[in-house]
Amino acid sequence: MVRAELGQQRMQTALQGAQSEYSKIESGEWGEFVAHPDFGDSIKLKAAAILEADASAGVDKGLSQAIEEACWAVPEVRKILQQREASKQAATSVEATQRARAAASSVRSSPTGPAGAGGPQDDSWRSHLEAAWDKASGKV
Repeated sequence: MVRAELGQQRMQTALQGAQSEYSKIESGEWGEFVAHPDFGDSIKLKAAAILEADASAGVDKGLSQAIEEACWAVPEVRKILQQREASKQAATSVEATQRARAAASSVRSSPTGPAGAGGPQDDSWRSHLEAAWDKASGKV
């Protein structure tokens, strides 16, 4: 009798846990697919088959993982998920391009002066020596 009550209590706890996890799924990322009238039942059946196959193999994958796999297994849902991923990648690419443009536009260069500045002003020895002296002393 105690074993029967203990077994029943375990079953109740497991059922409550499953119901809690399922309500999280319904309100989460996969909820729109699970509740969809066209392919919701198909997803639920595939998820049940995945859970059953894993349980017989001794693997406890969890309901949310089974729902995700089931969603990817339904062609219509897979197409929607692939479109969303492509959209996210495109948005990320656009953001990266905008950051690169902003970084590139903040780089400015300023001219150092007219070409040939610091060279001799004429072809005299004095001009050449003054230019060399200025260059060596760091004035140019």
